[in-house]
Amino acid sequence: MGRGGAPPLVSGRCRQSWLEQRTSSWGSGRRHRRRAEKAWTEKINRRRVLGFWNRSMVAELQKLTVELNGAETRCLGWAIGSMVC
Repeated sequence: MGRGGAPPLVSGRCRQSWLEQRTSSWGSGRRHRRRAEKAWTEKINRRRVLGFWNRSMVAELQKLTVELNGAETRCLGWAIGSMVC
């Protein structure tokens, strides 16, 4: 995703479904998908500028997900993703 991109935990299902929501109303054009990607990236970067994703917070969340087991980790990842979406 280029420079920096999104926090590691935000990838996966949430981002996928967000893109699907954004692109489904536009049809399947590649250009629109790119626009959705760009909008999503800008949204993340804006939040990051506001200090929403400071490094220590991300580190803490990563430690947490390592400690939890499979299903809980997925659930937590999805919840964190939802906050960003």
